[in-house]
Amino acid sequence: GLFYVDFDTQQRFPEKSAYWYQKISKEKVLDQPIKNETSEK
Repeated sequence: GLFYVDFDTQQRFPEKSAYWYQKISKEKVLDQPIKNETSEK
């Protein structure tokens, strides 16, 4: 996900993926090809 949620306080904290998505949405450019690290080989 893009944010970690502390369910006790309902605070939301951006994950690395949120900053990555913010960067590409502003610049409209990918620095490098996207790696799918969740797929099984």
